[in-house]
Amino acid sequence: MSRRSTLSVVLALATALAFAMPALAGGVVISLDDVPPDAQAGVPFTIGFTVFSAHDGSPQSGLEPIVTATDPASGEKMTVAAEPEGADGHYVATLTLPTEGEWRWEIQPLGKYAENYPASVMTPIKVRAAAAQPAAPAAPEIQVSPTATLWPALAAIVAVAAAASIALVRARRRATVRP
Repeated sequence: MSRRSTLSVVLALATALAFAMPALAGGVVISLDDVPPDAQAGVPFTIGFTVFSAHDGSPQSGLEPIVTATDPASGEKMTVAAEPEGADGHYVATLTLPTEGEWRWEIQPLGKYAENYPASVMTPIKVRAAAAQPAAPAAPEIQVSPTATLWPALAAIVAVAAAASIALVRARRRATVRP
């Protein structure tokens, strides 16, 4: 083979590989089911999403996506693993953001060659303060009639008077019996 034809073959292979690399690279697109709900601090909510191949648009099942939320004000960060649910490529994650504020969040598709895919950064979630806990119900008010407290007092007075009368009668009998 001549030097010129060898160079042509090498150049053709390099060109073919250069055009093949983007097709192999692929990538993913994440589509949210809905806009995240009106979140409240300390109250769990669920986010659903589908992961599609950026190359051919097919749903990507078999991944292990994680959802990471960060509070920029405090630096607090939480990570939740998403679980497959329903159709191919569909996942759900339940988050409980502990404090109010604007939380930034992202979805990172992991597994099945996806480790090098960049995380998809989403629109921040506004988390409102936890609702005040309702006051404990007051103890039921007990209605006491005025005579209800009078009866035990009257019974005590009668018992004391009866005991005193018995003691007095015995004392008189003893005094009269003695010679």
